[in-house]
Amino acid sequence: MKKVITTLILCVSLSCATAVADAILYSQQPWLGEAGHEFSITSQSQINIGDDYSAVVFDNWQVNEDVSITGIRWWGAEYEEADNITFHIVIHDSVDNKPGDLVAVWEFDISEVNETYYGTATTSTDLYHTGASTYSTARDLTINQYSVALPDAFVPTASEEYWIGIYAEVDGAGFWGWSDYISQYPGPFDGDAIKILDYNPATGTYSLYEECDIWHTPCGWAGTADTAFELTGVPEPGTIVMIIAGLATLVGTIKARS
Repeated sequence: MKKVITTLILCVSLSCATAVADAILYSQQPWLGEAGHEFSITSQSQINIGDDYSAVVFDNWQVNEDVSITGIRWWGAEYEEADNITFHIVIHDSVDNKPGDLVAVWEFDISEVNETYYGTATTSTDLYHTGASTYSTARDLTINQYSVALPDAFVPTASEEYWIGIYAEVDGAGFWGWSDYISQYPGPFDGDAIKILDYNPATGTYSLYEECDIWHTPCGWAGTADTAFELTGVPEPGTIVMIIAGLATLVGTIKARS
């Protein structure tokens, strides 16, 4: 009996450890619409739009405890079939409520990304910016979920604001867009995402940016938007210690009763 109980406790411990390692630390899931309001705005975030134009979408985030970010999940769609996609994920600190210095950068070929079907947004609107004009096409749009395990953990400073940018590099034709997150419908649409129009991937510097407002640059619907992504990883050490302490107490109690 003791052996069985010990085995069960070990299994629970391993399950808890896995759950802690994959904990969702920050979440903004995509909004696929609802009856009568079936819109899902997917904003083009890509560095090779034309010869000398880029449009990279950024959104701000922060966590209020000590964590290690080991994975990133995000949602988006291809407007047209895109060839040989490479995803770039960058993190900047925050200066004057916009992206500051580049503090982390990762690059993933599409073959290294876990890509799964998430849902279809009916009568969705896909928006993209060409540098001269904004185009909008109403149609069904397939939303995919993407996720990666980071090769090195990112440890943010608790309660400090950061900005994440996710953009695609596409070899050949096709467009990729990052799905919007809307906390509620109807409004208020009070997100903080911005679109940078001259982002330099090598240095993380820029000079041209706009708030994501459909009336100015397509990065949201009827107001300023947020983007859909999640940060996963390991919560503060205190949480893990509490789990271990609880299991130790359970083992002691069982032994005392045996």
